[in-house]
Amino acid sequence: MEFAVIWNELHRHMAALSRGTPLVPVFEGSATKPKRGDAKVEDIIHETDVLERIVSPRYYELLDVPEYWEDGSGSARTPHTLYHQNYFDANRVDELCRDGLRNRISLRSTSMFAVDPISYGVGILRPVRAWSGGFHAALGEPLGKLTARGTRVYGHIIARTHIDPEKTGKSHAEDWESTNMLYGDMYGEIQQLDDRRTEKKFLEQVIQGLNAGKDTLERMGTLEEFRRVYKNHLACQSLWKSPPQSPDELLERIDYILEHSTFDEQPNTNLRLHKEYYKGPYLE
Repeated sequence: MEFAVIWNELHRHMAALSRGTPLVPVFEGSATKPKRGDAKVEDIIHETDVLERIVSPRYYELLDVPEYWEDGSGSARTPHTLYHQNYFDANRVDELCRDGLRNRISLRSTSMFAVDPISYGVGILRPVRAWSGGFHAALGEPLGKLTARGTRVYGHIIARTHIDPEKTGKSHAEDWESTNMLYGDMYGEIQQLDDRRTEKKFLEQVIQGLNAGKDTLERMGTLEEFRRVYKNHLACQSLWKSPPQSPDELLERIDYILEHSTFDEQPNTNLRLHKEYYKGPYLE
């Protein structure tokens, strides 16, 4: 199996930030910061305090963050201004990837992004047709979604998972596709784990976190129909049945992903949009 990685300029920046912000454990009973002790690891998150040293001015430009605020304060931008984009979360930063779905260890904004490829060897799960609306739809501009060269669809899953945009309470049937595609933030994490392959204690903590989060979807209280879609996604293409159980097994999976990834610096923008939501002129 090959993984297809979106590798345009924005995703390369997200990968660099995901690789450069250290992953740290969160222990049971703590808040978002790690604490010492023998408590079990309940999550693995990014330590964003280092962003000020590694974030590129170009990344701010790509996100349209002004160099100085225009509210009269004259304040310069800081990494904290990236908070509302969840820093380098592709689902929030890149509107062309916002409907891509991946499991996380927890609902924390900086919880690991690469859980699915590491735990099960699967890529992004997403609707076949992208949703678009709000400001862009009002201008008649479709958003669509990105597709990397080499993307393979392993299966289609039909489910009534989208609530009616008119808020009538009715659900729409959607066609979900199980793909081998990865975003830059996911690949950057995999690179970081490879960079830190000699840190045995850290790798053991990552394993604890991955196993603690393997039933996250069940705990999130998500629609049963949606949970069924995700389980079918795993059934379509999983390389592994469960998260890694040892540092050696974790590193074997990291090596496999690194050796079986292709990169697309100019991914295609797919404009297949849902008629129920998008009102612009570019529908098929």
